Amino acid sequence: MRNIAMQNFIVTALTIFICLILLCSLTLVRIYTYSVNELIDDLEGECRTVAPSALIWMSTPYKMDDSAILSALDSRASEHKQRIMIADSQGNVICYADENEKGTQNGGSLSQRLVARISEGETVQELGTLGGYYVNKLLNVACPITDSAGNVRGSVIISTPISRVTEPFRAIIGSILGGLIFVLLG
Repeated sequence: MRNIAMQNFIVTALTIFICLILLCSLTLVRIYTYSVNELIDDLEGECRTVAPSALIWMSTPYKMDDSAILSALDSRASEHKQRIMIADSQGNVICYADENEKGTQNGGSLSQRLVARISEGETVQELGTLGGYYVNKLLNVACPITDSAGNVRGSVIISTPISRVTEPFRAIIGSILGGLIFVLLG
């Protein structure tokens, strides 16, 4: 009788343990998805904040000189650990800033597929290389810069490393695994 009770206890304990692991895993996936979506929404909001200044800079350079736009982009990019780029309607990056560099020349070109999507007025959100612009995958949001007539004059692209989301999860996963090991050994 004692042997059967021990077997039932072990089966029940393992079942509860597996259920806890599944629950924790599903919860982490949901939290991760939520965090990525929140970060994308923040990036899109920042794109829409930068776009009017970019339009002024692109339309009438006498209203805002290069140093003013670079300073604004640099402070925003450094504060949030991002790369902010302004591209013209052909996809040529004409202004960029991140925590390491800033400039208005030799910024490269965006893929024609990406330029076509932005030219249609679409906001592009992706976890990738931005059509081959980057070597590593980043979280990217590109929104069109439109004038008062609705014409697309260019785009604002904001990119950030996915580590902004994954780093906190490493600590959470470590805590959960440590707790599970403590419960198993305790």
